[in-house]
Amino acid sequence: MHRIIGALSATHRGGMYTGLDRYVGSKEDTYGMDMETSSFLDSIAKCRLVFLGEVHSVPQIVSFQGSVMEKMASLPGKLHVIFEHFSFDMQEILEEYQSNNISFEEMVDRYKQIGTEGHDLKPYKALMEQAKQRPSSVKLHAGFISRTYAKQLVKESESAALKSAAPWLRPNTTQLEGSDFHYNLFESMISGRNIHDGKPPKSKFQTIFKAQLLKEEAMAHKVNQLIRESDNENDKFLVIAGNGHLSHYQGVPERVFSEHPELINQSCLVTSHQWEGEFLGGSSPQNLLNDLEAGPPGANPADFLYVYVDDRDKMQRCPSSGAEVKAETKQAYDKVGETAHLEGNLKRAHAIMTHLGYTEEEIAVAGEDAYNYQGVGNPFRNAKIKRGERVLDVGSGLGTDSFIASHHAGPDGKVIGIDISKREVAHAQKRAYARELDIRFAEADMEAIPLPDNSIDVVISNGAFCL
Repeated sequence: MHRIIGALSATHRGGMYTGLDRYVGSKEDTYGMDMETSSFLDSIAKCRLVFLGEVHSVPQIVSFQGSVMEKMASLPGKLHVIFEHFSFDMQEILEEYQSNNISFEEMVDRYKQIGTEGHDLKPYKALMEQAKQRPSSVKLHAGFISRTYAKQLVKESESAALKSAAPWLRPNTTQLEGSDFHYNLFESMISGRNIHDGKPPKSKFQTIFKAQLLKEEAMAHKVNQLIRESDNENDKFLVIAGNGHLSHYQGVPERVFSEHPELINQSCLVTSHQWEGEFLGGSSPQNLLNDLEAGPPGANPADFLYVYVDDRDKMQRCPSSGAEVKAETKQAYDKVGETAHLEGNLKRAHAIMTHLGYTEEEIAVAGEDAYNYQGVGNPFRNAKIKRGERVLDVGSGLGTDSFIASHHAGPDGKVIGIDISKREVAHAQKRAYARELDIRFAEADMEAIPLPDNSIDVVISNGAFCL
């Protein structure tokens, strides 16, 4: 399971966040948006430059990256995919692989023989096979400097490493420079300190911070070189690297945008974050941003956060039966129902529902119940409910879609909502009474709907089947 949560805001915060708003450009403020995957992919595919931050070798993240790559590659122009996982001297084995001269397994063997990088490539097989099948539209690039140069910097000196690494860096690079915020961020990733709590970083990691900068200088130079060499305005660039090289637009992105500021408005940064709470689907976007320590509006850790549950860690805790799954889901949404009476941010709810394709009329009908909107899409795009029809809302939650359905069905229609959460059903029924709507909400299982055959004209559902 995953969710895609917006984290970009044009808010100017000042203090340690000074300057981070420059990476917003004229892009849409996404902070707090809960994006449907298909809508997100349609949006990101239009970008010329995409940075995907990852936790290395996690299958869920790699699958998501494959979806992004496939969508971007489906549009005109060539997609250049730049990997942190391969050092520049490994470009030859990438080209042999993509030319079909060696298999994925043979490429991995040669990768291990070189031995400088040490990533687990097996989870990337499906993604790389996708690229291999599209040689005319996708080009794979080694994007990182060998770790041997970083080791040289730590053991010898910065100047010695820069001299050895000169072929992979900008001409005349004589010093590695990073901002105070960048070091603050780097140190927090090592120490586990929350960068947003105001505590200063410890200074003992300055030397290895320089090694980090060396890697980022080299990768940014490679990306900039590919952008400069492109003679097709439809060409696109997908950079895949660890979160630490991309987060808050530090490291690689800031260096690419320094040379190509015109691409800020045509870019998107996504970082990946594991969710370790009890139930990912039951948390509001704001709670997710808080729990993941994404910072306040204007901290801008990324345009979007890809939030995932690592099935490898959760396997032993997963419910072993359908009954246990339902019980856990019911419990999670009962907790949501307990706080449904609290007012939320209607402005943000309006933005999210608009993004998902709800009309102004439908949003107006939702009214103050819009902040309890729980969907992942818009069922009314396809439902086309007519006056007088009988509508069943499966997984009706806190009732927002049911209220809109009642508006479409009119006074001669009928709406019934079912949900396994007793507390959400109670809240939705209370709101229906307050609205003076003839809607019946009932606690029921979607696999055993308590209605006779042929009693419903239209069935809608918004997010229930993904549970």
